Amino acid sequence: MFETIDDYREIDMELPVLDGSGKPTAATARQTIGMSHFPRLSALAEEHGNWPENWNKFADVAPTTEGWLLYGHTHQGIPDGTDPLSVNVGLDAWDFEPVSEQQLLAWFTFRHADQSK
Repeated sequence: MFETIDDYREIDMELPVLDGSGKPTAATARQTIGMSHFPRLSALAEEHGNWPENWNKFADVAPTTEGWLLYGHTHQGIPDGTDPLSVNVGLDAWDFEPVSEQQLLAWFTFRHADQSK
């Protein structure tokens, strides 16, 4: 069923093209996005008051990338990621349904449009 199971993996998918200031343009393009069970290491370190007490136990497997990121594990009830380039794809955040690439593109586009107001 699975080709591989990794702590971190990258794929290409359609994502909003951001301008030099990080705001979305009307264009989309296939771009690299990381996939991880965990949010970024920086989020774990900076927001550890919201994470379980043993958050540092996951530090060696949390991604350090700064680009687009899909992650789960947090059991948050909302898809809002820990930063504008990340999204929680855990089932808890998507009404216990898998999320499609089209839904992710729409979500990223909406989130960036909402933040640029």
